[in-house]
Amino acid sequence: MLQTSDTRRLNDEGWVELQGALGDDPERSLLGLAGALGEVVPSRPRSDLIDRLRPSKADTARLPSLSRRYGTGAFPLHTDTAHWLTPARYILVGCLHPGQRGRGTLLVQFPSLRFNRQEEVLLRSGVFLVRNGRASWYSTIQSEEQPYVRFDPGCMFPVTADGHEAGRILQQRIAASRPTRIDWTHGKVVILDNWRLLHGRESAEGDEDRVLLRVLVLDETGRGEA
Repeated sequence: MLQTSDTRRLNDEGWVELQGALGDDPERSLLGLAGALGEVVPSRPRSDLIDRLRPSKADTARLPSLSRRYGTGAFPLHTDTAHWLTPARYILVGCLHPGQRGRGTLLVQFPSLRFNRQEEVLLRSGVFLVRNGRASWYSTIQSEEQPYVRFDPGCMFPVTADGHEAGRILQQRIAASRPTRIDWTHGKVVILDNWRLLHGRESAEGDEDRVLLRVLVLDETGRGEA
């Protein structure tokens, strides 16, 4: 179970690491932690509640996915489930095997990117096409009406001049940032506030044996799928 100090850090920092939290029954442990935060939902309709994440080559990866686009290369910093109408609030990731080369996960707090007022206007006005199969739709990176950030270059594509400029500025800030690096060890669980953090993956070349478990938790306001 989450300790008060863990919940405080999650609220303050946007993420928390729990060493050895998977225990002897990894899936049950991860679902127990997730259930304490909200409603656990599958990443895709009719799929399991827990995803097993393994680095895969682009030509064998599921379509659409970041693996399909980037293969075993580095994943860009992004919002998970950005193709949902409301992105998942929390992402829980547990490590079954860190991989031979121990490639890490990178985190950046969106507020730490420090946009000026003019740039914030662009983030709220620049329009992107969000591709989600037949349910594709339009959105911005931020909105005054919503508390979350939405950004994923794997499924979001600028369609207006402001959108192109917003994407350029955000990528510029990301490139200049100093991400926090998560080093994976067997049994570690990391909980991410997906509304405040962007996360990505270092290149997984040579780490094809890495296995992570992922669980998604909705915000209490309701379901998020498109």
